Amino acid sequence: MHLVLYPYILTQKVYLEAGQSLAVALEVKAPAAYFSGASGVGLGWASLEPPANLGTYDSVVIMAGFDQNYEGEGADRAAVQVDRPGSFEMPEYQDDLIQKMAAANPHTVLVLHGGGSMDIQAWIAQVPGLVHAIFPGQDGGLALADILFGEVNPSGKLPFTFEKRFEDNPAYPNYPADLSVDPTGNTAVYREGIYTGYRGFDKNGTEPQYPFGYGLSYTTFQYSDLSVAPAALFPDVKARVSFTVTNTGRRAGTEVAQLYVGKADSKVHRPPRELKGFQQVALDAGESRRVTLTLSSQELAYWDAAAHDWAIEPGEYQLWVGGSSRDLPLQGTLTNFDAR
Repeated sequence: MHLVLYPYILTQKVYLEAGQSLAVALEVKAPAAYFSGASGVGLGWASLEPPANLGTYDSVVIMAGFDQNYEGEGADRAAVQVDRPGSFEMPEYQDDLIQKMAAANPHTVLVLHGGGSMDIQAWIAQVPGLVHAIFPGQDGGLALADILFGEVNPSGKLPFTFEKRFEDNPAYPNYPADLSVDPTGNTAVYREGIYTGYRGFDKNGTEPQYPFGYGLSYTTFQYSDLSVAPAALFPDVKARVSFTVTNTGRRAGTEVAQLYVGKADSKVHRPPRELKGFQQVALDAGESRRVTLTLSSQELAYWDAAAHDWAIEPGEYQLWVGGSSRDLPLQGTLTNFDAR
């Protein structure tokens, strides 16, 4: 018999009057072998009420989200939250604490930790600033301090789509398990196909909380003057997609310019648009720079399952350029005459 025990976490909210005591007992039962290795049991508490003088602070920074006790390579979030199951809701009544802290001090900034997105609907309208730190590592605190105090202008972009609801995710109907396929609940069926991430959100017309490629900084950027040369692709010919990025803010910053391509009249199932190129651009305040991304007919190819090979459709393709998959102010077209 092979037994695998993941960490399990239980939380309980209690209301206590001033001076009131509460007796707590922790009882653990497990095979002796479980305790022979690196393991442990912890018991702690934290108040959900903000300090009375919190409103007098210049600002408040809250570190929230998930840690190694809730997610990792060994288990999904849903496997450890036995009292509040689900991989999207923030654990340990953090929503309650954040709402109360933000109500007490409107200058509250959230720093989220976690391997993906999470439900922030309960409080996102109350806070003026949000940093998603993912899992920043042992020097993450130093990096976050530089960002929060303005020593460094952040330039990170989301590598995933941050949904508003877990149900909005294209994988939701198939995750965590399809009981019709496996009654034990141990099998997740991959049914979204090519419509993963932003591709699925675009196909379904779903509005995300923050789109793929999104990221703010302490400055702003403007895109202009799109040109495509040549405007037609032939075998072994590359098109140069050029545009201008301008730092319209008051301090230096870095933008990640992104190029998306789509084919509205495709004869096969294809996402409305796909990321085909990007470039990081560092600009001083007021500075402009011409950016060029190349595009070949091979990058327009799709996988033909019947032929077991890549195929390229001829015809007109749409081009979009901007700062995220949903912020694409520049649009153009490209005609492809390379059919394979």
